[in-house]
Parts: sequence; C-alpha cells; structure tokens
Amino acid sequence: MGRQQNRLTLVSSCASVNPVCQVRRYAKEEKKKISVPCPKIVSEYNTYMRGVDLADMMISLYCTPAKSHRWYLAIFWQMVDIAVNNAWLLHCRDAALLGQKHQSLKDFKLDVAKGLIYLGKQKRGRPSKGNEDNTPPRVIKQPKVPRPVDDMKYDGNDHLPILKRLSENQTMDHEQRIHAVEASVAELQQENKKLRAKLSDLEGRSRRNNIKIVGVPEGEKKGRLTDFVSNLIPKLLGDDVVCIHNVAAR
Repeated sequence: MGRQQNRLTLVSSCASVNPVCQVRRYAKEEKKKISVPCPKIVSEYNTYMRGVDLADMMISLYCTPAKSHRWYLAIFWQMVDIAVNNAWLLHCRDAALLGQKHQSLKDFKLDVAKGLIYLGKQKRGRPSKGNEDNTPPRVIKQPKVPRPVDDMKYDGNDHLPILKRLSENQTMDHEQRIHAVEASVAELQQENKKLRAKLSDLEGRSRRNNIKIVGVPEGEKKGRLTDFVSNLIPKLLGDDVVCIHNVAAR
C-alpha cells in the first residue's frame, strides 16, 4: 500500500496502530522519496497482500481482451496473463543478479507472443548437420537494433535482406536501407490476387458474350481472319485486352 493523499479507514481484528514504523514513500509534490509513518495494520497488509495488489496492477497494464459469451475464456486468459507476469518478475530478478538491464513488461510479452507464433514451424530445405565442431555461437555484445527471438530467427523463412530502390532526388545514407523479404512477398501476393480477379472477370465476360475460337485455317486468309478476331475481341470484352496473339489450329 502506497502513500495515500485521502483519508483511508482500515479495520482489523488482529492488528492495531502500534507499533508505528517509518517507511520511505514517493511524494509527487517534492518528486522524491520521503519518510512517512506506517501503522502496524498497514505493514501487515503490505506483507500479506502486496503481491495480490501487484498482480492486479500488472494485469491491468496490458490486459488480454477476452470479450466473449464463453465465460471460461476470460478465466483462461487471466491465468495466461498471471503466468507471463510471473515470468517477467523472474526475468527482472535474474537480470538484477547479472547486472543487466531488464526488458519492459510490454516488450517481454511481445517476445513471448512471437515465440509462440513461430514455434514448431517446419523448417524448409535440407536439415542442418548441426554444430559439428561444438564451437559456441558468436554473441553480439552491442547490437545496433533489438535482436529477434530465436523462434523467429530459425523459423525457416529465410529472412534475407533486399536493398530499397531510391528515387533520383533521394540520397543514400551511410547505413543501407533494407526491407524484409516478407514484405515483398506480401506485395507479390496482393498483385497476384488482383491479376487473378481480372482474369476471372475476363473469362466471365467471354462466356457471357459466347466467344469461342476454334482455330484459324491455314492458307492465304489466315492473316485476314486473325486481324478480324484481333479487332473483334477487344470491342466485345473492353479495354482490358491489349493484344491478341495469332492462333493457329492444326
């Protein structure tokens, strides 16, 4: 229980006011910690209920939304949040023992989510032979950017960098601008969907207009008939057809 500005009434059947001890609490007005009197009932409450209040506070910071008619989902995600918060407290304790800076709770939960998403995916390509010479992996002591979790690094998607094309009025910085290959794949998939939609629309319009090319006869009239079909189909199907290739059936 922290330093309260308003009056607070506490009732207990086993603790009283005395003995009163001095504790350090943060004061917003002075922007520093000051000594305040702490009754016995408050110290007892902090001893046995401080963990409960801390757990509720941490869950309320980044609560997993579970709005559903199925009541058990809220209980399930409550247990998941408690487990992740307890793991973060252990991470903070281990980082303090090693003299390192711990992650924030938000970044820690994001890394846990990424690890669960990319965990167990089948790797592509040939299976690796492993570390035959048992040499320890190289550790980057001062990374320029935050390192991804191991489950994301070894998911088998080949996260190869590609260079970004700059326009004429842009200049290249001393750090190369790269984009992930996954972004390019997503763009290609979107273009593929658009092309498939145009193709299906083109096929539907050809069926509605009852157009069917059975072949072009060989001989002197081949060029004339091909030109006739090439000029007729764009008029019927619209401007999507740019060029009609010569078709010959044997």
